[in-house]
Amino acid sequence: MAAIDISRDGDVVSILGGAPAWAERSREAVAVDADGTMRHLVCPGGMACDGTPSPAGFLSTAALISKSRAGALDASIEAEPYGRFSVLCVPAEMLGISRPILDPCFEITTGAAIAQKNRFSNRFDGPSLDPASLTFATDNATTAPKEQAP
Repeated sequence: MAAIDISRDGDVVSILGGAPAWAERSREAVAVDADGTMRHLVCPGGMACDGTPSPAGFLSTAALISKSRAGALDASIEAEPYGRFSVLCVPAEMLGISRPILDPCFEITTGAAIAQKNRFSNRFDGPSLDPASLTFATDNATTAPKEQAP
């Protein structure tokens, strides 16, 4: 069992996670500029974070925001159920991933990457959050979102 916290604070998407849940957790954070440029703010130990980030998995929300801001998203994708959530599974190539096996799936309301879909089996596979226990913490003090989820 893994312990994973994913967050977005304005232009910064971060993940704090580790497996097993009791093990030391590492943090990675990626900022997305107004023009879609991405850069690492926090790099986990043992990982090279030189150059432009290529976030995948749970951090792929940063890549989705980046492509949206750069005007590089053009697709017709139908929502599908993932437990009690509706998700959009985006072909990973659209987000800059080369030779992907898994496509990231984004919760339709928040834009959070919560699952991955195997393109060979067409099943949710790989690192995916449990839709039965997944909750979203939202800023209740804000009456309007700063930016709509892409």
